[in-house]
Amino acid sequence: MPTISPINNNWWDTSICAEPETVNRIGNLTLLPHAENASFGKKSWVYKRHLYKALAAPSINEFEDILEDAAAQGIELSKSTLELMRNAEYIPFTLTIAKQKQDWDEAIIAQRGANLCDIIWDRLYAWL
Repeated sequence: MPTISPINNNWWDTSICAEPETVNRIGNLTLLPHAENASFGKKSWVYKRHLYKALAAPSINEFEDILEDAAAQGIELSKSTLELMRNAEYIPFTLTIAKQKQDWDEAIIAQRGANLCDIIWDRLYAWL
């Protein structure tokens, strides 16, 4: 299952990587197509945030603006990542991840996990 923060990486909050349970919590998991997930790799949170935002761009103009903003912030995307992103499907739910402005840390993972569980519970409760 793709994770937002990688299992081992120096660019991320060390409290996330210290415990495997934190990395694999529901709040740190996301659903991305294999190619996009592989391209995101073990990159920094700032890098990934721009890519999540680009995947959720509702128009090509907004998509290009996001990539320009990333470049202005010194984020260099490889040619293969640029091609992949330009051909990727629209994935609107990644915007909720991209809107997280502060560093991705254990507290955010816990809060996102609680929010996701609340949503899931509300939808499944009547069925159970």
